[in-house]
Amino acid sequence: HRLGVGKPDLVLLYQRSDGGDMRSVEAAVLVTDALDAVLADEDVLGATSYYDTQLDGLVSRDGRRALVLLSLIGDDARKVQIYRRIEPLLRETGDELSLEIGGNAAAANLAQKVAMDDVAKAESIALPLAALLMLFFFRSGVAALLPVLIGGVCVAGASALVGVVSHVLEVSV
Repeated sequence: HRLGVGKPDLVLLYQRSDGGDMRSVEAAVLVTDALDAVLADEDVLGATSYYDTQLDGLVSRDGRRALVLLSLIGDDARKVQIYRRIEPLLRETGDELSLEIGGNAAAANLAQKVAMDDVAKAESIALPLAALLMLFFFRSGVAALLPVLIGGVCVAGASALVGVVSHVLEVSV
């Protein structure tokens, strides 16, 4: 709201590889060309940039960086799905531009990815450790593996159930 353009879902920070001015006509052509495929997507509502608004707040003071604010359709979960689909298109900037991506949809995607990686890492440590402890306490391989197998089945079942429910309701990790 500070820039007078609402709340974007994605914030794209472009910079020319040669360090040139982002207020130039050449920069405008580079950015608009990079965004053409993204803006053609039906789930992208639109983009707000210096090139269509002339808002000085969308270009850095030294003119080397320019912001493009992208709006997507849908609720937060849908926006994350759209972001995952269009991210490769966003990253196709050519050699003349570099891009950094921010915003709520990108942050939520990163948080979900980190959480999934952390859960996988925790499971890979916890199950073998539990098996060793059970072997120590029960002194029998079969007796030791039974609680670990039950735990593994429960974790897999719970993950599957959450996956099914997430198709019907919004589920946060």
